[in-house]
Amino acid sequence: MKFRAHFLLMLTLFIFPMVGFSQRIPLPKWEVRVGTGMRPTFSQDKPEVAIPPLMAELRTKINPHFSLGVLAGHTVSHVSRPKLGAPHFVNNYRNEFSVIALRAAAHSSPRPKWGAYGGMTLGYGINKMILTGTTDNTLDPRSSTVAARGATAGNKAFVSAYIGSSYRIGRRWGLYGELGFGISVLTAGLSYQW
Repeated sequence: MKFRAHFLLMLTLFIFPMVGFSQRIPLPKWEVRVGTGMRPTFSQDKPEVAIPPLMAELRTKINPHFSLGVLAGHTVSHVSRPKLGAPHFVNNYRNEFSVIALRAAAHSSPRPKWGAYGGMTLGYGINKMILTGTTDNTLDPRSSTVAARGATAGNKAFVSAYIGSSYRIGRRWGLYGELGFGISVLTAGLSYQW
């Protein structure tokens, strides 16, 4: 409850005044962005990345200083962890993680081709952790994997913040970099406005 009150206070004090005082300048109304994660969200587990974090976002600029968007992302990685109570056994997991999110951002353009932005994400993470097998370290590595068993899911809603910077290559094309929680901690990609 306390977090929700702080979030609403932040929206009221910082974002809504920017919307009201913004200037009317003709600009592309829609932007599609595709990117790849440079550092996966679960990088502290030291995973072996099978599919790098990929994301796509469609957003609209309500005015030059405020945008709303929808984001989808997906990544797959493999990780091995010692089995609890049996240190010579190692569990091998396949982690499939997807995100669907709504995003709001406040924008600033300190230089003609450069832009800076920051905002909030309200998302839903779909996490599928599959035990692909168990390895016995005391046996020959080529024949020591036991058959796979089941999957666990850790789906949950989340709220996070992000900051980013963009550079316009032309009137419609651009590059961007972003730091924040979601499908990846650090993301870089290409954007197109129309």
